[in-house]
Amino acid sequence: MLNILKLKGKVAEQNLNMTSLSKKIGMDKNTLYRKISNDGEKLNLGDIKDICKALELSFEDACTIFMNM
Repeated sequence: MLNILKLKGKVAEQNLNMTSLSKKIGMDKNTLYRKISNDGEKLNLGDIKDICKALELSFEDACTIFMNM
């Protein structure tokens, strides 16, 4: 389960928005929005890895955002 509020918070911390994040990870913004809708069920491990790298997320932050731990 994706914690979208925490994801958006980390995006904002990096002075980005979802459009700039999508560019940073090489994904069309509409595709990113589609993948994060419905609790991120359409995100694959590669997408999560790209997002984590782009946002420089710690393991703990990644777990909190993508596993809702």
